[in-house]
Amino acid sequence: MPTYFEIVGETLDRSYGDIEDTEKDKLITKRLSELSAHYAKLLTTGGTSYSDEITRFAYVFRYATAHADYLHQVVTYSPDLRNALAGDAVTVSCIGGGPGSDVLGLLKYFLSSNKPQKLIFFILDRESAWGETWADLDATVSQDLHTSRNYMPMDVTVPASYQPFVKPFKANVFTMLYFLSEIYKYRASVNNFFDVCFSKMNAGAILVVLDFHDSNLEQWIDGCASKHDLETLMAMDDYGVTMTSGEEKSVIKKYMDKFGYPKLKAQVFFRIYRKT
Repeated sequence: MPTYFEIVGETLDRSYGDIEDTEKDKLITKRLSELSAHYAKLLTTGGTSYSDEITRFAYVFRYATAHADYLHQVVTYSPDLRNALAGDAVTVSCIGGGPGSDVLGLLKYFLSSNKPQKLIFFILDRESAWGETWADLDATVSQDLHTSRNYMPMDVTVPASYQPFVKPFKANVFTMLYFLSEIYKYRASVNNFFDVCFSKMNAGAILVVLDFHDSNLEQWIDGCASKHDLETLMAMDDYGVTMTSGEEKSVIKKYMDKFGYPKLKAQVFFRIYRKT
């Protein structure tokens, strides 16, 4: 069974090899610094663009593994969430899930527990180029788990981009991992998406939201959930989370030597809701 870092290491190797610029190490270092500065003021600036390969490489190296592990920890906390993931056929809609952390976090859970016979992911994200970054993920885990990932371009501020969808809104589990903060600036437009998504959910569907701790984000999503009869099953604010020990980081040591350590800890909030 591959570890997070083995999966991420293979992804980084392919992505790094695809970057043809001879100055790519300098560009990646610069982009890592820019991402850190941008995320510090994310609620006022809004999400950044991930259309170029330098930014996607930087994000996967610094953030994707930790964010995936945080989600996996939340799964282990919640029997309701584990029950929703226990069927023979499980469908998961990852809202803003292009960066891959949602999928990685759930794959770790499935690879270490009872595996569904059929696991379908709908990846709903504005940036379709994330599909290029994670193109080989299914092959990496294919010996352990049968998965199907469907990339569906969608902008939560543009109703025409998501109104035709049916199947993604009928998933067993929905995830929003470090996505709420990226769209907070545009919340007046995003509320319509939540109205559509939450109203179309089947009774019993589970929604998992995890992001950095901020009362503005917590109040926003709690209000949207209450409006659409989503019962709060678990709620944690200002929760200190650290990446699980035991993950072998040596497989990405060559990148750590160049670019420093990936993210390992954070102060987060998370919610687990169920549609009644």
